[in-house]
Amino acid sequence: MLQYNISPRKLLLALSEAFILFIGFSIGASIHVAPPGLEIDAFVAARGAAAAAAVVCIVILGFQDLYEWRISMNSRERNQRLVAAFGLSFVILAALFFYAQEAHPLIAFGVLGEDVRMRMWRFFLTVFLTFTVLAGWRTLFHSLVSRWQLAERVLVVGTGELAMSLAREIADHRDAGFEIAGMVPGPNEKPRRARRRDPHVEVVSRPMDELYDVARERGVRRVVVALQDRRSALPVEALLRCRLAGLTIEEREVMYERVTGKIAVEAIRPSYLIFGDGFHKTPLTMALKRVLDILASATGLILSLPITIPTAILIKLDSPGPLFYRQPRVGKDGRHFEVLKFRSMRADAEKNTGPVWARAGDDRVTRVGRFIRKTRIDEIPQMWCVLRGEMSFVGPRPERPFFVDELAREIPFFLERQTVKPGITGWAQINYPYGSSKADAIQKLQYDLFYIKNMSVFFDLLVIFRTIKVVVLRKGAV
Repeated sequence: MLQYNISPRKLLLALSEAFILFIGFSIGASIHVAPPGLEIDAFVAARGAAAAAAVVCIVILGFQDLYEWRISMNSRERNQRLVAAFGLSFVILAALFFYAQEAHPLIAFGVLGEDVRMRMWRFFLTVFLTFTVLAGWRTLFHSLVSRWQLAERVLVVGTGELAMSLAREIADHRDAGFEIAGMVPGPNEKPRRARRRDPHVEVVSRPMDELYDVARERGVRRVVVALQDRRSALPVEALLRCRLAGLTIEEREVMYERVTGKIAVEAIRPSYLIFGDGFHKTPLTMALKRVLDILASATGLILSLPITIPTAILIKLDSPGPLFYRQPRVGKDGRHFEVLKFRSMRADAEKNTGPVWARAGDDRVTRVGRFIRKTRIDEIPQMWCVLRGEMSFVGPRPERPFFVDELAREIPFFLERQTVKPGITGWAQINYPYGSSKADAIQKLQYDLFYIKNMSVFFDLLVIFRTIKVVVLRKGAV
């Protein structure tokens, strides 16, 4: 099950806005006159058109990051993006509906047979008024969330570095829908000196046998155990009382994953990975993933032909050398394969240096290469590797053998990335900038492990959608 970003308030906002969009477009699509005898067909067509329009608008709102809580809570940023979403929705829906009317004339915003300009005005007013209601509802929704404090309150057992790092993540990811109601010092836990980055969280100095009373007084339904050493200091009786009373008891690692969308490898216990949930690779899941790989890659190769052919010509004109960049990479179970990309660097880029990390502003990158790397066009030929079965469309980034050997010696669990096929895109690629150091590799590994643990076709579709957004907005690549 995908644990990241399943926030009740975010889900409620999306569903309520989908309902508003559906009602608004239903009213707009119903303002027309159907030929005699086709009134029922017209009604069904209007509702279908409204549902399709609502789906398109929800996707556009997501594309504009309007379901990211930090952006949505900022009224100025929210309004600017809503205006952009309105404009984009109007253009796309106008093109879709007025083209669809040629095939199905019952899908009409206005009276059948009336002037096209008048119908366009009716359609514009439908979209404009619907988005106006949507903007008002979103302002009211955030006001209600702030007033009613809908975030789930969490009680943390522990006040050490692990507990405080979790508190920082919860404070930084308010869109996850959690807030800390207090922190209770664990048994034998020494007072910790506060740091500048530590969020303001109340430390409740009460005996551990009063843990349930503290949770009840503060309206807490979830207790998170974040102790530095649990082997000799786990308050079993206090936690058992909370559990039998109906409270949810979680390990710090579970909450950290849910809030951040990654696994903290620097503090993870092997037993958590061994006995915890996730890492399910059923035959059905892998078969569906392979079908998605083939469909996505074949479709991508066909649709990208108008881009790849001019790109190939420009690469040959820009600098001497081969069209494609071929290089050994490490795949599933440590098998080596040859990755295929459009060449974006000079042909002799590593002649004098040997294998080195790519970096921002790399002077080895050609003029055309700088553009195709920024737009991810250089990645398109990798779809052949997916069709051959060496890669997946979604997965960890394939690394070079030289760097794999180096990083495996220094980073715990690094080789666990090789339990799945590497991908053209992935959870780490869309959440973290292009890595160029060991520290970056650790950060990306945390996202990779989270993906492997929660791997599913739904997760792959989410990553593909967000990849499209990253590519169009031209962010996240060197």
